Amino acid sequence: MTRLEQYQKLPQAVQDFLFDANAEQDAIEALTKLGVESEAAFDFILLAEDVVFGTLKLTELDAKVVEALKSKPPLAPPSKGGEITRELITRRLLPLDKYVTGVDEELKRLGGDPTTPDVERVEKEELSPEQFVKDSLEEAKLHLSDVSLQNRLEFLLVSYVRGVRSNSQTMAALERPLKVGGLELEEAQSKQLLELLDKRRPAFDVEVGAVGQMEEKQETKETKAKAEPFVAPAEASPISDLTKRLQTITQSRLKDLRDAAQTKALLAESIITGGLGLSGQQLETTAKSIEEQHAAFKAGHDKKVEEDLARTQKEKREREAIIAAKPMKDADELGKRFTAITGKAPTTVAPVTPRLSAASLPPTTAGISKPSVVDVKYAPKLVGPVEELSRMTASDFRRLSSDPKEAAMKVRDKIDLLGNDSYEKKVAGIAAWKSSPINQLYVSLSQEALKTGKPAQAVSDEWKAQGKEGLSVEEVKAIVGLNVTLRF
Repeated sequence: MTRLEQYQKLPQAVQDFLFDANAEQDAIEALTKLGVESEAAFDFILLAEDVVFGTLKLTELDAKVVEALKSKPPLAPPSKGGEITRELITRRLLPLDKYVTGVDEELKRLGGDPTTPDVERVEKEELSPEQFVKDSLEEAKLHLSDVSLQNRLEFLLVSYVRGVRSNSQTMAALERPLKVGGLELEEAQSKQLLELLDKRRPAFDVEVGAVGQMEEKQETKETKAKAEPFVAPAEASPISDLTKRLQTITQSRLKDLRDAAQTKALLAESIITGGLGLSGQQLETTAKSIEEQHAAFKAGHDKKVEEDLARTQKEKREREAIIAAKPMKDADELGKRFTAITGKAPTTVAPVTPRLSAASLPPTTAGISKPSVVDVKYAPKLVGPVEELSRMTASDFRRLSSDPKEAAMKVRDKIDLLGNDSYEKKVAGIAAWKSSPINQLYVSLSQEALKTGKPAQAVSDEWKAQGKEGLSVEEVKAIVGLNVTLRF
């Protein structure tokens, strides 16, 4: 990480102080009075900034200063090390004591006065919990398309910031179903959200205040424990790396499970809804890179398919030639064996034409004509497993079994059988299921439930009342479970 990137990650108030020319000049003048040259004084200021960045421990600053003083030629007498470190902390770190921990203790150890009125402290920015959550989501580009769900998300996170809910309680609330007040997030997604808040929390003073004042008299010990002020961990974990998610999106494009437009839309989706939150030039560059990989992969795949087809046809011709030559080869071997045993050449026996006796002939019905009857023959239309999956409707799904779980298991068995033939057939089977009428019906039902905030069963009942196709709760659960297992 470059130094500029380290500056950009600091809170705005800290950046303003570090870039304040007057404050920097005051520190340089204080160091030059101790015998340090101006250029060397600036290097010492950079050491203090390393403490702010977190790349150098505050307790190691004194040793770094003494080490620098021993350079050749010496920047100043090594005996001045303690005084120089004291001035550095007083001028560059004491104003940031609300952002850098342990400044007062280290300054006292070096003989300084942390209560000196000559130093103006940088105050932390004060935010309400609601504004803090809004700003955090905005910074991470986390937005839900549904306004009511976005408000629900902010409400749950505000309760975490206020200390009403603990970490585990908030995660449980975020992962609950929509119909009982949750957001149906995965564990990894809810964990990322709380890590994001914990990471930003030390840079701001969030007004927690009193919680539940109207019910204070009725609070139990357990409720009071929940209302403790929000405290961020000393070292908040950064939000999880999204490299694996990018790899998954890329692989789905390479396997033609998504087209170019769908892939680009997913890249632009917010992180909380399964995307990467990309925009602008970064979005265009990433989408272009994925399309280039797709073109190269498809060219290699098409070439391999052609080679496999040519090899299969060649093997088929060779096998047919062997089968055609087998009767002649067998007859030749029998002839040789007959000659070896009898000493005579084999003779060709003409086939006997069977003759029917009078008793075996059917009785004649002279003078009696019967109408000829032509049987109606059923010509079945053969449908492969891939085509069967792509055409499967809700009615077809129910014909597989009266139990939706068993029906889903049979669909999975069909796809597994395709996988036994080849990996390409398994991919084609999964793609066929994803595009089938019943799976598309499930997708439409889920989207309508998210859009309206109603349970899936309520939406299904409304559709059935309107004469449309619908799904039962058991069928929805069975399809969700099936789709989860269809991985590559």
